[in-house]
Amino acid sequence: MNRAFDCGEIEAIAPVIDRDRCVGDSGCVAVCPHQVLALKAVAAHDCDGLPASTRFLLSLSQGLQAAVVAPECCRACGLCLAVCSQHAITLQVRNGDAE
Repeated sequence: MNRAFDCGEIEAIAPVIDRDRCVGDSGCVAVCPHQVLALKAVAAHDCDGLPASTRFLLSLSQGLQAAVVAPECCRACGLCLAVCSQHAITLQVRNGDAE
């Protein structure tokens, strides 16, 4: 979704992580002022479908990827998007409390 969000909509917005792009460099986790994101281990069977380049970079980050742990806390500030070198994060309208 590529449109500007007004402040009245922020409670319905949350980050979504593209698993094919996230390499677990933790910049997004560190910069989020609302603790919406955390690094979590990627199960070995989940790595099978990832691009080879992502699998390699994940091995350097100890097999961790960013995960949305508190979508309801997101205020759509966009800091996570700005620091993600892999462009693995988008802000999307939440459907309930799902990631």
